[in-house]
Amino acid sequence: MIFFKRKWRGLIVELQDVDKQLQLASIKLSMARNLMHDRKRRASFLSNVTVITAMHGLPVTPDMLGSLFVRDAHNSLRSVIRRLKWICDKVREDPKYFRIIRDIEILIKDCEELLKVANPQELLNNVDNIRSRLRELLVEVEGIEFISRSYQSIQNK
Repeated sequence: MIFFKRKWRGLIVELQDVDKQLQLASIKLSMARNLMHDRKRRASFLSNVTVITAMHGLPVTPDMLGSLFVRDAHNSLRSVIRRLKWICDKVREDPKYFRIIRDIEILIKDCEELLKVANPQELLNNVDNIRSRLRELLVEVEGIEFISRSYQSIQNK
């Protein structure tokens, strides 16, 4: 197995990547919810996919496919947790990010709690909530970076 060391690209870019991963998890969860709970899509899936796959020996039901999407969303959440922990370790030395680190640690705990949930609708609501909090955090980081750059340019004059 090949391991590579992730290159630090800046806090803003890393948090944007985490937001993209959460967006993908949200899309997977909405697909799972639609497959498992929407009557029209469920009936369409049963008639179009389940019957055909059953004739070939392995019937694929909407619940099976929905649970695969939920499991894949859980894997995305695990990846988000690892990424957020890595970000915390990289930023921990900088005192201007003290509050940001605390907020990221709260996001990590919330993501870890989501790994215990199997209901796609509940997961989707919570992932969207975490995404909105992450976007607020991203705006705060952009403000800190702007103030820091402004302060440095004033000192250089």
